[in-house]
Amino acid sequence: MITLLVIILATFASSSLQFSLLGSAWPVIYSDLGVPIGNAGIIAMISAISAVMGAFLSDKIGQRFNTGLILVACMTATSLALLGFSFSYSFVALCVFAVPLGFGGGMIDSVLNNFVALHYKAKHMNWLHSFWGLGALIGPLIMATAIDFGSWSWGYIAISALQFTMVLILLGSLPLWRKFVKMEQDKRNVDFAKLHETAENLGKSGENSAKSAAKPANPEKSQKNKTSKKQAIALPGAKFALLTFLFYCSIEAVVDLWSSTYLVTNRAIAPEVAARFLSLYYLGITAGRFTAGFLTEKFTSRQLIHFGQTLIAIGVFSLFLPLPETFAAGSLLLIGLGCAPIFPCLMHETSKNFAREHSQTLVSLQVTFAYMGNTFAPPLFGLVGQLLGYWIFPNFVAGLLTIIVITVVVMYRRVGKRSEVV
Repeated sequence: MITLLVIILATFASSSLQFSLLGSAWPVIYSDLGVPIGNAGIIAMISAISAVMGAFLSDKIGQRFNTGLILVACMTATSLALLGFSFSYSFVALCVFAVPLGFGGGMIDSVLNNFVALHYKAKHMNWLHSFWGLGALIGPLIMATAIDFGSWSWGYIAISALQFTMVLILLGSLPLWRKFVKMEQDKRNVDFAKLHETAENLGKSGENSAKSAAKPANPEKSQKNKTSKKQAIALPGAKFALLTFLFYCSIEAVVDLWSSTYLVTNRAIAPEVAARFLSLYYLGITAGRFTAGFLTEKFTSRQLIHFGQTLIAIGVFSLFLPLPETFAAGSLLLIGLGCAPIFPCLMHETSKNFAREHSQTLVSLQVTFAYMGNTFAPPLFGLVGQLLGYWIFPNFVAGLLTIIVITVVVMYRRVGKRSEVV
């Protein structure tokens, strides 16, 4: 159903508008609140932990409620949280509102990914994440405009208004969600009926075969055959794959939250200009992932990963040079372009690197380590920045990049021929 797909894409884009707001607004917020500049890491960590909890509970909640209803509830929660941010002139209040903001965002992320995976094709999943990048790109631009008008609060109010509009759209679409699920169920029933009819025509043996094929797998038996997390981690190269996800997502999160602060405090760039520069980082990720989809027909995933690491290195190195402020925008764009292929290519190669029967368990672990990087790296850099100074930003990112270059090389050596892309 095209209409529902459009609503799904719009919901995902709206949800991601909030993702980069704190990083682009923090150079102004911390001054207004009179709090240490490193406190942004605390807010980000609270939001990230809440997002993990939202994603973790999404399967149980999804079994009890319609997907559309869950989205309405979560989008309402994030809209109210953003509105709360706009009126909060207390650091404690920001921490409190970060909980529903993160929880709702994590729930939306998980529910929509699951729904698209179940009911749409692979190309639709790619579009879904392209729209996430689009929302993350637009968020800093809205915040920059608000800062231009003299108040970061208006940036949060604007995003809150957009999300409340999405709530109204989702409320109107509730019949579509029910209709879509009913259509899918009817289609499965028709397919089963056709299969049963074919089995009867083929005779008893065919019927038994068809019933066996149509019968759901025994969940207990499936659970016994499932690779345990301990077994998955013990696979050759698996530990280095997990470390790669941990430190790669640390790069993403640190650049998102702290690049604007670095540009303002160490490069004397105006906060509204720094916020616009941050949007170029997300432009790089969005455009890079769209382009990487075509490049996979010409290059292997391993080649694209190494190419991405090279672009990040060039972008980080350029930050060390005493260049005009416009070059800082190019640096963030290059870092974004470099980040673009790494996560999806590594995730896509899981079944090739570690064999299909271990893929599901390893994907779960990889996502867990990715969340850990998103959660703990920003506050860690905030602490380092407070102790040593925020001039260390490019050095910190360069250190993380060095680690993932090593972990990727070691991982591919350990997995051997299975890492080759067919």
